[in-house]
Amino acid sequence: MNRYSSKLVITAGFFAMLVLLLVLMGVWVITIDGSSERLHAIVNQQKATELLLTMRDAAHKRALVLHRMTLLDDPFQLDDQSMLFSRMAAEFIEARDALLAMDLNAGYPEVWDSIQPYVAANSEAQDDVAQLLLNGQINAANERLKEEVTPKQDQVLGELTSLLAASREKVQDELSGIGSYNSTAYLLVGALGIATVLLGTITAAFVVRKTANTEEMLVKARTAEAHANQLKSQFLANMSHEIRTPLTAIVGFAEALLDNPMSKTERDGATRTIISNGRHLLHVINEILDVDSVIGMQAREKGLSFQMESEYPLPERVITDPTRLKQILLNLCSNAVKFTATGSIRVTVRCAPAKQELLFSVADTG
Repeated sequence: MNRYSSKLVITAGFFAMLVLLLVLMGVWVITIDGSSERLHAIVNQQKATELLLTMRDAAHKRALVLHRMTLLDDPFQLDDQSMLFSRMAAEFIEARDALLAMDLNAGYPEVWDSIQPYVAANSEAQDDVAQLLLNGQINAANERLKEEVTPKQDQVLGELTSLLAASREKVQDELSGIGSYNSTAYLLVGALGIATVLLGTITAAFVVRKTANTEEMLVKARTAEAHANQLKSQFLANMSHEIRTPLTAIVGFAEALLDNPMSKTERDGATRTIISNGRHLLHVINEILDVDSVIGMQAREKGLSFQMESEYPLPERVITDPTRLKQILLNLCSNAVKFTATGSIRVTVRCAPAKQELLFSVADTG
């Protein structure tokens, strides 16, 4: 169970780290993409600001040129200023068209629609004044410039200045927005990075700990196995001596019975010796086949707990065949060890007073 739990924990830890890394990469890519879009929007907004500035400067210069034309008497100078007057108009129109063609989602077309009538009326009035000046009608030109062109010009410049201020404010808002956006993204990326590092550290520590525990268990298992082998060697050495001694006596007296003529007394003594050593040998074998030592060793080698429990009082004397009883218990306990993967095996001995019987029970978790 622990092995599968450890495997599940380690797998879940690495899977969670993988998910966090993927999320971290996703957030980073989204952040870069979002920042790129915002920077692109800022660049476009800055370009729009420059176009608005060009429009305002062109309108202002056009008005200055017109005022300058009212002070000139030389026809050639008037023609030069008239060409400059037309060029300023062309710059204004070019900047206006470029602004309206941009996809800024800033409401410029709507704003332009609102100020277009003022611009158109002012442009028409300026053209008329310029034509009057070129025709030599100075007084009429000055009168119309004062009463019509100048107020409209101030109104147009005011609208363009307001639009330019709004555009610059939008640039500042975009810059502030991208700063806030990047700060939030950096905090999120940092939090995800810290979570990934912590999870990786915890998983690595868990792996190191489980590895150390496994190595410690292996060392203990090897030590226990070496100790068990040593005990087995000692046990076999002792048992070989214990078995060889009665067997030697049995074989020796049996051969004496066959080969040497003996009196009845000697023959009876040899027979009793053979019987005595045979019983001693049977006792030794029964000790070797003791349930607790044999089955307990098998159970512990498999990682099982083996317990012998007695419920007292037990009878002082039991009439049974000890060899058969021990054989039955060995078979039952061996099957319990064989079919039990984890847990324990418990052998219980108790007395049934009503029937004057000794009851044995073998219980296992398999």
